[in-house]
Amino acid sequence: MTVTLGVSPHSNWQTLVPLLQELGCAPGEDACPETWYFRQESIPEGYLLLAYTHPEQALLCAMENGLEPAKALQEWEKHTRALISLFKNNRHRAVVVNIQQVAGNLEQFSEALSKHWNLDITVPDDVNNSDRRAPDPYFQLIAAFAVHQSNHLNGLLAQLEACTLPIDSVDSAPELEQDVDSLFRGIAELRQRDEQLEAFEKHYLSLKDENQLITEQLHAVQEELEKSLQARKDAQAVADQLRGQIDKLKGDQSKLEEENQLVIEQLHLVQEELEKSLQEAKEEQSVANNLRSEIQTLKAAHTKAEKTEKQLTEELNKVRISLKAAETRSQQKSEEASGLQKELDQAGQQHQLEKTALEDENRLVIEQLHLVQEELERQLIRKQALENQVQKLNAEQDHALAAANSQINRLQNELNRIKGSTAWKAAAPVRAIGRPFKRTTPDKRRLKRQAEQLAATHYFDADWYLKTYPDVAENNASPAEHYLKFGAQEGRNPGPEFETQWYVQANPDVQESGINPLIHFLNHGQEEGRAPNPRVQNSLPSPQEAK
Repeated sequence: MTVTLGVSPHSNWQTLVPLLQELGCAPGEDACPETWYFRQESIPEGYLLLAYTHPEQALLCAMENGLEPAKALQEWEKHTRALISLFKNNRHRAVVVNIQQVAGNLEQFSEALSKHWNLDITVPDDVNNSDRRAPDPYFQLIAAFAVHQSNHLNGLLAQLEACTLPIDSVDSAPELEQDVDSLFRGIAELRQRDEQLEAFEKHYLSLKDENQLITEQLHAVQEELEKSLQARKDAQAVADQLRGQIDKLKGDQSKLEEENQLVIEQLHLVQEELEKSLQEAKEEQSVANNLRSEIQTLKAAHTKAEKTEKQLTEELNKVRISLKAAETRSQQKSEEASGLQKELDQAGQQHQLEKTALEDENRLVIEQLHLVQEELERQLIRKQALENQVQKLNAEQDHALAAANSQINRLQNELNRIKGSTAWKAAAPVRAIGRPFKRTTPDKRRLKRQAEQLAATHYFDADWYLKTYPDVAENNASPAEHYLKFGAQEGRNPGPEFETQWYVQANPDVQESGINPLIHFLNHGQEEGRAPNPRVQNSLPSPQEAK
């Protein structure tokens, strides 16, 4: 296990050296745990343990080492932001901890870190923090006041708290009540000293006649003591003010922690709901794909039926041409038979032999005529059979088309039901992630907003509009958008309760404004008492009519 330690400045992390040695990340003499993380282009491999202290604790440590609090606070803020950036870029292997929490709760910290990194970490027995000494109360007051004045640290502290590895029921805010009491006791001791000095002053005044020089010195001492007392009074007032502000900040911090917990719980609920919606969306997408496959199959069957119908039509045309040719040949044979009959009558008068020959020839012609007639009857029967077959195929094709249209309508209704479901709408943000962002123009946004306004009022009836104007349905246009773009200009009505042409003629100012009549009525005319149609008798006159 390789663990690298990174700490904020003035953190007094050396108290945790035994625990760090157990983790294998105790820095050597040449290590720089407070600065290496600024070079994020060369981050070491393995786990990263990022430790920090609260800014007030850091300022206390810095002032005890002789540093100015303002400069130390700027340095702490700069290093802490670098630690947060490093953590965000390496969340899978980095952990942020509060040194005060770790020092006071070693067992809880070891359990939390073991679960987070899935490692076996034992608490060393030689960790001893008993040598901690109480901080200087004046330094503590200065640190609290400096952090309170830095309002921009609130966001940084919130980020730091959100990134910190949670330890069971541990508050990371430093306890300041004891430090304020120590400051109060120190000021009380100063007051006692002032009272003693005042007693000495009275004693020196009683000896004024004995030693004038001592009296003058006592006056000087008195002035200094008064200045010191005034400074102590001012310090007491500042301490009281800070004590009130600290109590208020603690109350605000408790409220923020409660609100943060509620927000986290709501985020978990939203995340679970989103995962369910995603699963339902995947299932519905699979159903939609199956429906699309069935639609493609029906379309292929429809195309095949059209090809079959075309072939049968061509064959029927050929039969009709053959039948017409047979009828022509039959007519020619009939005409020939009539001519032969005439010649036979003329030849019968001349010679009996010729008559016999002509009768034989006539008999042959009659036989041929019978053959032609039989052929003609067969052609007629075949024509009737073909016509019956064509009618049957037409009926089957109509039935297949009706079934296909019914299936398509059923599938389209199923698809519309899926798109109108709560799961489909809930998954809209996820589907939007996969689509490139496209900025809509102001005209499109206004058209969409007006279409939504029309859909929300009973004066616009989309079904009635499509039924009344079938050309809109044939073009698959949106009824609301068609009325906004073209319908109002063409004098079409959005529904049975609003008449566009009458409203424009009754209110000439609407036509001059260029606003869609129904939009004008919903936004202005309705409040002004204007009528949507001539059948409403209790409407007020328009502003133009009132003139």
